[in-house]
Amino acid sequence: MKTVTAKLNGTRLVFSRHNGALLSLTEPEGHRLLDTVPELGGLIDVACPLKKFGPFRLASRFSRGCEFESNASAVTVRYSRLGGSRDDVDWAGRVSAGVTIGAHEDGRSLTFDAWVENHSPVLLPQILFPDFCGLLPLSGMERTWFRQGGVKMRPFLELNGAANFGVNQFWRGTWWEFFEPGNGWWGGTALGRWSHFGSQEAGLGIFETGWHPAPEHAVLLRVPEDEPRRARLCFTRELTKCQQLDGHIRTRPGEGAAPGKTWRSARFVVTPHAGSWPHGIATYRQHVRRQPCATLTPHVQEDLGFRTVFMYEMQEFNPQRCHFRWKDLPRLARESRQLGIRELNVWNGLEAFKLPLRLQPLLGTTAAFTRAVRQCRALGVNVSLMMSINTLDAKTGKRFGTGGQTDAGWSYHTEAVPAINPGYYTSHTGHGVDPSNRKWQAEVLRGARRLLKTAPFSICWDQYVAGQKDRSIDDLARAIFESSRKNNPLATFSGESTGSLEAESQVLHYTWNWRSDVLLLFRSAHRLPDYAAPALSVWRAPRLNFNVEDDPVRILKGFADNFYLNFLIRRRNGVWGSGEFRAFPALRKLLAQLARLRRRYRDFFTAGEVLGEGLVREEFDGIHTSGYRHENRLLLFIVDERRTGRPKKVTLTIDVARWVSGPGHSLCCEEFSLMGSGATRTVPRRPRIRLTLASLRPGELRGFVLTPA
Repeated sequence: MKTVTAKLNGTRLVFSRHNGALLSLTEPEGHRLLDTVPELGGLIDVACPLKKFGPFRLASRFSRGCEFESNASAVTVRYSRLGGSRDDVDWAGRVSAGVTIGAHEDGRSLTFDAWVENHSPVLLPQILFPDFCGLLPLSGMERTWFRQGGVKMRPFLELNGAANFGVNQFWRGTWWEFFEPGNGWWGGTALGRWSHFGSQEAGLGIFETGWHPAPEHAVLLRVPEDEPRRARLCFTRELTKCQQLDGHIRTRPGEGAAPGKTWRSARFVVTPHAGSWPHGIATYRQHVRRQPCATLTPHVQEDLGFRTVFMYEMQEFNPQRCHFRWKDLPRLARESRQLGIRELNVWNGLEAFKLPLRLQPLLGTTAAFTRAVRQCRALGVNVSLMMSINTLDAKTGKRFGTGGQTDAGWSYHTEAVPAINPGYYTSHTGHGVDPSNRKWQAEVLRGARRLLKTAPFSICWDQYVAGQKDRSIDDLARAIFESSRKNNPLATFSGESTGSLEAESQVLHYTWNWRSDVLLLFRSAHRLPDYAAPALSVWRAPRLNFNVEDDPVRILKGFADNFYLNFLIRRRNGVWGSGEFRAFPALRKLLAQLARLRRRYRDFFTAGEVLGEGLVREEFDGIHTSGYRHENRLLLFIVDERRTGRPKKVTLTIDVARWVSGPGHSLCCEEFSLMGSGATRTVPRRPRIRLTLASLRPGELRGFVLTPA
């Protein structure tokens, strides 16, 4: 087999001279990440639907000739005619293509660029690029992962030969897993444009360098039954949504290569690396942090979390049945402030689905609202009112051209059966408004400014949907925040993340999402409610929320990962947000301990690099780890997720040489728990060190700080 070899930024690439397919990719320290043969290799793949045979494809693996051009900084593969997937199809057209792989300026990554020239009369509606075929299970099938911002899955175990979603039909063994772009923290997987394939030993980080409003790519992943130790990972910007079981496939209009036209890819940056996934995300982090970003109000950046206050249930009419009224807010703010929480997020303080904006009269007078918010502000606590006017009721909607009443809605009450949208009453139904509607925007801004004159409060936006048109909702959000900030240095602007973090990061300080509940309602593979370490390591804003009540293990895990904890404590048989901290003495003690711990290691949380589970080599079921690096120091949290059981011995390994630089022969190792600091000792600074907890109890948090001595 004849091959062509190139070495770029230390990475060794081997191509088939016969068809140009990428056969092997080895990162600079010698880990082979990809290995395949010419007839199964990948590089670029194009859909070419013909009248006689719709599935027809053109790709590197089917080609019978190509040309190479290379120098010290790049290699280019050119195809005068891409080969077809079948020889028995009458195909007289011609499609040419090329791929250039170059050395990235960071000195460790590669750039991937492609073009397709369509000399045929057929629209080429889908182009897969880059197309990585033959990715290896680097640490075995159980310890090789695919990751995105909110995804962590074992592809070789979860996809190999499985009857996905309980389906066992003709596509068994040919299943493609689909990861759609966007949807934000509401229910998205990507949470940006970065993906990763690998293990704690080595891996491949991949992102494309576009930015909102440029379309984000979807990702397709497959492990075929006939090659159970080879995975295929490819990217497409033409296919944006895919529900394979009901046929709801969405393609992006105008994309692909039209007859007589040339298609050009976005630029992809590929980082082959040794070590765990944080080594493959650094260049993407730099890319994101060169873009505009909201400046977080200090308490959002520094605090454990915020508190949601649910004032009353929908369609309530009796003030005595409200959970809280305006006069109660200072009491709630005081007990929150004592626990290090300086943000109250108030639900149902504004009338929902209606304009003009109006305070809910059930909760008290405007004077009572003003007095309460000012008292909270004097305590150092910010009050943020949830605003829900993306959906409008029939009467309001007609004023803004929504079309009036629909069956969609959010009518809910604990006395209803079922509790939400029972069908026999529809108090809160409506129709979504185009967020670029200027008449609607003017009405919202006018109402917000009028209310902001009464008290120094902030806004949290329900269903934050960034528009693609001129004067999008982002412009409205900025104007509201500027008005809020004029008389309130604690002002924030938060919202329910539903789209691209690239747009939302410029406006939102923190998210308010029903993440775990959404994932139960709208089934989609591999979206995890409590995993976002890659996203948390990259995005300075918005700070992602994590909803908690009084479960200590859930709180400890969210704290260790640097989520913005959303405390939704509730009274007995009440809804989320209806309770008070004074009814939970164990929770109050825990939060006081965590607040002290966060203050002690504040710089790791606010200015450090989130390493998540990537700091340690081991992966234990029931043991949650989360690491940080700040100014050549390392911080590691260990949480035992068990609720019951005997104490256990846990030993963890850290590749210190990959994380700590500079001279020195020893490390200062400080061990700590919720109770405070424990033993401090000096350990030899070896490339790899082992840390042991002799007795880790169920539900316990422990940790280490490593500092060059």
